[in-house]
Amino acid sequence: MVMTTADKGLQSLCDDSTTVQHDALKDLYKPYQVDIDTKIIPYAQKWMCSQQCACLKDGNEQPWLDISEDDLKTKYGRTNDQNDKDDTDGTVRLHFITADVVEVPFNSFSDCYYEWKNDWNGVKDDTPALWESSAQADF
Repeated sequence: MVMTTADKGLQSLCDDSTTVQHDALKDLYKPYQVDIDTKIIPYAQKWMCSQQCACLKDGNEQPWLDISEDDLKTKYGRTNDQNDKDDTDGTVRLHFITADVVEVPFNSFSDCYYEWKNDWNGVKDDTPALWESSAQADF
């Protein structure tokens, strides 16, 4: 997975090479790290920096843009083809926005996910307004 993060607090829970204060949260979290990562990473990898969870074009997008189109499709199920508007065809289009647009970018997948949870009425298969129905099954 290609990602950038500034969340050193959460990363320290996963990184044994960093000296951190051992506390109850770290001790409780460690055994579930692989299970949680296995569940979250596929969603984040698929939907982060998409039309569903837009990212700010600020230079952090470069690792994604450096990946060949073939690798984006085969390894990540993503595409940089801006004409590909169908996220149900096996690829989800990368979507980066500039700060001058009305659309709000998300800083993390959790921000996007909890925004969706806030908008969703809890009814199965009912997609919140302004959200993509193709993401509903994953969210």
